[in-house]
Amino acid sequence: MIQVSLAKHEVSYARLIGKIRNDEAIKAGKKNPLNKNATFEEDLHVHYVGAAGEMAFAKAMNYYFDATVNTYKNGYDVHKMQVRTRTKDYYDLIVRSNDKDDDIFVLVLKNEDSFKICGWIKGSDAKKKQYIKNYGYMNPAYFVPQSDLNPMHTLKNSSNEV
Repeated sequence: MIQVSLAKHEVSYARLIGKIRNDEAIKAGKKNPLNKNATFEEDLHVHYVGAAGEMAFAKAMNYYFDATVNTYKNGYDVHKMQVRTRTKDYYDLIVRSNDKDDDIFVLVLKNEDSFKICGWIKGSDAKKKQYIKNYGYMNPAYFVPQSDLNPMHTLKNSSNEV
């Protein structure tokens, strides 16, 4: 596990990227897949958390953070990887059935402006029957426990890493 914090100017930048992503989602008529009744503020927060987690991961790994907007399932979050940011220390990594099998997924846990980079897994390895859960507020997905993730120091040895 790797710990990293964002400086005030980085938090501001992540908030800006989150706002741009939220504005673009509204313009495209996209609803929050986790909560279709979410308020504007709740949706904005989700986009900020995602951008902040991506930025923290890029910072921790010394990768460039290009702050993509509107890439959805057609691009990557950071350096050919998908970053999934969660806000509780005990949360699992979420991988959905329409996520790409060959992509690398990284779990980042956010607490204020501090982040833990917990581990990673390849999409195909995450899509095991034992990980399927339905918590009632979204479609069933694969929830990979933190204990089943590959350690971060092994990431450079993965087949997707460049």
